[in-house]
Amino acid sequence: GHELPAVFACPGRTAARKFIEFGAPFPGFIFDAWYGMFAPTGTPKAIIDKLNAAMRKIARFDTVVERSNQLGIVLKDWTPEQFDKFVATEGDVWSKIIKENKITLDE
Repeated sequence: GHELPAVFACPGRTAARKFIEFGAPFPGFIFDAWYGMFAPTGTPKAIIDKLNAAMRKIARFDTVVERSNQLGIVLKDWTPEQFDKFVATEGDVWSKIIKENKITLDE
């Protein structure tokens, strides 16, 4: 079999990405998958804060940190407000890309 190099267009390095390193092919280009927990609109802040505290606690478990590092997942210790800001920024970035390139759902 043949081994193919992987190219990651994301900031920084992680343990899983250390096997290859060179500059991003397009300056300023970042494409990274991310995951988050969402709740329905109108969910009381007390519940959001409780869920956030539980998720942040779980993310600090040694087994979670170890497995995340193996998979190249960078865990963020964010507040709900920080995550909201990140999601809004991602929406702005991808909305612009979609509009500028006239991308539609049927493509």
